[in-house]
Amino acid sequence: MAWDDLACEHALAALPDISSPWNHSRLLTAQKSHTAAWSEAFPIASVGNLLSPDELRIAIALQTDVNIFKSTECHCGKLVDRLGLHGLSCIKNAGHFPRHSAINSILKRSLTRIGLPSVLEPVGLTKDRRRPDGLTLNPWYRGRSLVWGATVVDTFAESHYIASSAIPGSVATDAETDKCRKFNDLLDNYYFQPVAIETTGVYGKSTAPFLSCLAKKLVDISGVPREGQWLHQRLSLAVVRGNTASILACVQV
Repeated sequence: MAWDDLACEHALAALPDISSPWNHSRLLTAQKSHTAAWSEAFPIASVGNLLSPDELRIAIALQTDVNIFKSTECHCGKLVDRLGLHGLSCIKNAGHFPRHSAINSILKRSLTRIGLPSVLEPVGLTKDRRRPDGLTLNPWYRGRSLVWGATVVDTFAESHYIASSAIPGSVATDAETDKCRKFNDLLDNYYFQPVAIETTGVYGKSTAPFLSCLAKKLVDISGVPREGQWLHQRLSLAVVRGNTASILACVQV
């Protein structure tokens, strides 16, 4: 651990000399809490914590600047470099929907455990038929039911390089703002909570305290001190699996 701390301090000291915005973003986000929560999960298949060899390899590669495969061409026609980052934001992103479904399922189960049963994609909340990701049937805060909208955004997309290499979590925070704007008409009657996570695992500014609050409630209800950690681990594993599906889909027929 001491040697690792020294290596991390040396890497941080060299940040101004790193020319690659990808490396800059990678090292900055690695300092944030829960970005590597997947690595703390016991690899037990029966509880869904066991990563496949590809999932483990790509999760480590994205955090350590290791080549994933040789440069090739994606099905969409664009170049996929050795890091495979294109797959995370490709228009044919194969991991988006399974990851989105997994995150909402985790949130729904967690809310149910603290006595807040919920429904996914509720209808009738907006006049134009827009549907948030979930709605609790019991009040969450000040007599209002919780409505949430989850999203995972690519830290390394070209349009995000400037923001992510300056402030870790800023891409997720921008996504939170977009979600709030999209469901602005719900704010008078519901407590709306955006849940934005980046592909590096870092949370948005509003997402972090919400998940911390949910984790604390899980601990209080269950009496198990690690219950909160398990929530972060499950979310982190869902992001890792989505990243893997997206990257491998670029090169698989």
